Amino acid sequence: MNKRAEMPGWRWTAPVDGKRRRLRLEPTPSGWYVASDSGVEIRLTGCSDGLICRIRAKEEDKDVVQLGIGETTSRLCNAIFLPQCDTAFEFEGDNLDLRFEGGGSRRCLVVRTDGPLTITRYADYMKAHRGLRWFRPLDRSCFPRPPAGWCSWYYYYLGIDEAETIRNTDWLAENLKPFGCEWVQIDDGWQDKGSGYGLNRDFFKVCAEKFPRGMKFLADYIRSKGLRPGI
Repeated sequence: MNKRAEMPGWRWTAPVDGKRRRLRLEPTPSGWYVASDSGVEIRLTGCSDGLICRIRAKEEDKDVVQLGIGETTSRLCNAIFLPQCDTAFEFEGDNLDLRFEGGGSRRCLVVRTDGPLTITRYADYMKAHRGLRWFRPLDRSCFPRPPAGWCSWYYYYLGIDEAETIRNTDWLAENLKPFGCEWVQIDDGWQDKGSGYGLNRDFFKVCAEKFPRGMKFLADYIRSKGLRPGI
């Protein structure tokens, strides 16, 4: 397990009520409780990779987890899942509102209610509470960011060739590489015909008519533009 999974770095700020008066975060056997008649606001820091979600651990459909991607503001959401430490926090309160605020190192989850707030912590959430016994916390040392690039299939389908690949590679290198574009993937249509695999394509031979200088030439060209070739 990586160091960050063992020491996730998240922490709660001191809760306040609707009049910005400081409240007490009382520990409970399964989490924390904040008593208030005029609402609660509390912030969870160190959770920038967290996913706002909806869990219903105490109901019949407890095996269902609804995850929100992006800036989720749905009032149906009642929890946050932290994949790097396999931990979930479930919130209960009147008119519950969860949302991320701030950016960069200041990004935090803000939890607001119109009354008292109950926080339940689920350690080893996927492994112990969802039955995924082989689950491992997210390790970003392998892939610090999602792969970003271009795939030939969604425009060219089987019609991709050397000239179009070069043309797109040049455009990607000039316009999108500065923003994180990394891959150029030639999907389908590079194969020659003859062996009978799907539309009689030969996956062991390159189509010389469409790729006259071969795939090594094309891979080297893509690398020369600071991008990475894929197939």
